[in-house]
Amino acid sequence: MSAAEEAAILALLRQSPAADPAALQAALSRVEREALGAAQKAQRQAILAAMPRLADDPRDAVAGNPAGTRVLVEFYDVRCPYCRAMMPMIGRMLDGDPALRLVLKEWAILGPVSESAARALLAARAFGKYFPLRARLMTGPAPQSEAEIRAAAEAVGLAWPALASEMAGAAISRQLADTRALAREIGLVGTPSFIARGAVMAGAVSEADLRAALAGA
Repeated sequence: MSAAEEAAILALLRQSPAADPAALQAALSRVEREALGAAQKAQRQAILAAMPRLADDPRDAVAGNPAGTRVLVEFYDVRCPYCRAMMPMIGRMLDGDPALRLVLKEWAILGPVSESAARALLAARAFGKYFPLRARLMTGPAPQSEAEIRAAAEAVGLAWPALASEMAGAAISRQLADTRALAREIGLVGTPSFIARGAVMAGAVSEADLRAALAGA
């Protein structure tokens, strides 16, 4: 809460005890609505300013149509249950919309295993195995150890020593740090977080809501 909002609420509370409780509640609700509106406006402005880094970072994997005109950005964690549960729905959207471009950002927020999985995925791009490894890691039980990540990588044809060397590289560390900083900059709070046309949708979003956001509804 900003200092101005706190001052407004304190001014209301200092009113006479005989003040109408309904009027006080209405005033507090108005302050809350105005604060929420201001926060949403600030977040949208931050997103629009960051769009080149959100939608056009060449380091990010892109699913669907690389030149698609409907752009959906997803911040996800391999071990996030909602991210995993939404995979089939996102797949259906990509299959059914030839203009959809999905930009994937690895935001490892659920601990060291999540970071290892994110590093493995980013490293797999150098070997042309990002999407096979992602499919392996995102279906079935979530990985609980680096040994399980290694097994998934080897199952899709990746040589672990080469992949592990790529995973430890400075470029991947920078990319993960940049993604974390970008998420903070635009006010994201958890995974999955989807961005479409300057709007943020977090959590288990419905297909209808995602389609409406992409359409600008």
